[in-house]
Amino acid sequence: MRITPTRLLGVLAGLVLVAGTAGSTPAATWQIGTNQQTAKSPDTTVTVSARIPSTATLSNATSTTVPVDLTWSTTADRLEFTSNIVELRVEQTDGNGPGATSAQVSAPTGAGTTRINVPMMSNRGPAPTLTGKYEVFLEAARVRAHFGEGGAAYDDFTFGNVKLGSFIVKTKTQVALESAATTRTTIRFSGTLRAPGEYGNTQAVPGEVLRIYFDPAGTRPKALQRSIYVSANGTFDVIVPKKGKGTWSFAFAGSTNWAASSASKAVAS
Repeated sequence: MRITPTRLLGVLAGLVLVAGTAGSTPAATWQIGTNQQTAKSPDTTVTVSARIPSTATLSNATSTTVPVDLTWSTTADRLEFTSNIVELRVEQTDGNGPGATSAQVSAPTGAGTTRINVPMMSNRGPAPTLTGKYEVFLEAARVRAHFGEGGAAYDDFTFGNVKLGSFIVKTKTQVALESAATTRTTIRFSGTLRAPGEYGNTQAVPGEVLRIYFDPAGTRPKALQRSIYVSANGTFDVIVPKKGKGTWSFAFAGSTNWAASSASKAVAS
């Protein structure tokens, strides 16, 4: 049975292992995988893995969060947090965006999942949330793995400065078909492509491509008819030939900063 006085064993790539052991210093190895990291000592293994949404679509500028779930597991008998804070560092690739966020750990055990809701707020006042790519790092977490008779022996692990993954933030868009005027041979569609803007207003999404599809009544799939560009003020106006009964769709495929959206209108003949 191992005894419990602790001593510092070393720092490896910003990660500290403290083991409750006597005698020779046990070696520790660190394995970094996709969205996870594993710390190993001669007696125990502790793994933290992250579940991060690949894309977050933001619909407003005031209350949006991105959930990051950290799941902890161990080969020891029991795992607990030795600090009640688990901290993430979130960096936007262009240097803007949130800097750090943390979660208060309320459960006495470290086994299971810790959710940290990353607040995606603009640093430019009441403007829409900054879009782009964000990288997520585990900034600080301290756990203790208990093993042996009665869990009297333990190893302490401090995780820090570990990249866990990334996500992309896009802003919600909306295609609106505002009118559909018809003649004997043509249909005229007009509308807008817009997104949330400052102070709770909306803003135009200019210069993007809308693809126009027609889905005839029956079993045939919808077919691409043409593509158009949205104007500088986010509007569009187009005349298409009549094709009988069916549904016309105007689809925006999305882009680096904007999420996809579409709108459709059924016609009787």
